[in-house]
Amino acid sequence: MTQVLIDLSRKYTSTEFENLKLPDDGQYELVEGKIVMAPSAGDEHNTIGLELCTRIKIFIQSKKLGKVWYETDFMLDENNTRRPDVAFIVHDRVPPTGKSSVPIPPDLAVEVWSGSDLDTKKEREDARAKIQLYQDTGVRLIWAINPRNKTVLVFHPDTTDNPIELNANDEIDGENVIPGFRLAIKTLFEYEY
Repeated sequence: MTQVLIDLSRKYTSTEFENLKLPDDGQYELVEGKIVMAPSAGDEHNTIGLELCTRIKIFIQSKKLGKVWYETDFMLDENNTRRPDVAFIVHDRVPPTGKSSVPIPPDLAVEVWSGSDLDTKKEREDARAKIQLYQDTGVRLIWAINPRNKTVLVFHPDTTDNPIELNANDEIDGENVIPGFRLAIKTLFEYEY
């Protein structure tokens, strides 16, 4: 096995990051030009993300509204390649399928916050910085799902400090990004097997 040496002291562009052969020991993202290893997600995180991705896919499929992704890298700008838990792009913006990162920001980005995303002030700041990056790069709708308190924060490009907070009794709404898509938030936290 060939070991790949990554210079963690230097900054990379998204294009350089795309061309690196990273080790298979984790998930890497490019954050402000720096390569960072993202922690692997736990069971609850993946269950919620997959449930939402599946619900969106079923809804959009017959309507041909666009394409949904799960845990896929997106080149948000020249210095940031990030991996939303769920992402959606409207049909007229969907790029050709490729073997690398999606080359444009999504229209909807979803973050499922794990407990470790919110434990410390630094982790909360990092989670919020990722939301801000989505806003700054043109993502039209952002949902941040918090399994701890069973809430969803809804962000738009112009709502940097005052997101809409929804609880388990509310519904998330696809608004003008996925018109007609609505889902009771409590369904994301009801695990039936």
